[in-house]
Amino acid sequence: MFITKSNKKNQWQISGHVSKTFIKHGQYGPFGMFVVAIDDGYYSKKEQKFIERTQFIAVDVGRLKDLPPLTIGDYLDLEGKFEIEQWEDKETGKPRTEVKLKAMKLNSHIPAGICQLLKDQGYVKPPQQGAKAPQPGGQQSQKQGGNQSAASPQAPPPQYGGYNQQRDGNST
Repeated sequence: MFITKSNKKNQWQISGHVSKTFIKHGQYGPFGMFVVAIDDGYYSKKEQKFIERTQFIAVDVGRLKDLPPLTIGDYLDLEGKFEIEQWEDKETGKPRTEVKLKAMKLNSHIPAGICQLLKDQGYVKPPQQGAKAPQPGGQQSQKQGGNQSAASPQAPPPQYGGYNQQRDGNST
């Protein structure tokens, strides 16, 4: 079997909301790190309910030279690679090792204000407390966020622009 360097993978992908930023802008672009909060959960058979939890992941800015200014609550979808940093502890003299997440690509960025607007308009629903685990092979109902077309009488028509603009762009 022939193994090439391209078969090796050192990559990760996460998406979540910014919870802290420690970013400075220098001569060669941004540097520093930020923390992403990732909503996670699992269904507990013992407790017969869905357990919500949040993971906080520190990410080094890495090669994101075109990183827009980040604020707390911004939604990010990122890709990157793992890096191992080794050093000697100044106090104890013992060798230390840390795995860091270095960002390489920003797939999407949604500012916090837009995220809040989407929640207010009902496009993003908060997690429900005590939600049941999805049933295999089952279909979602309309109440649980199933697919709705824009022409459906239950769904409100999409809003475009502001100042009473219609869908085709003509003002009323």
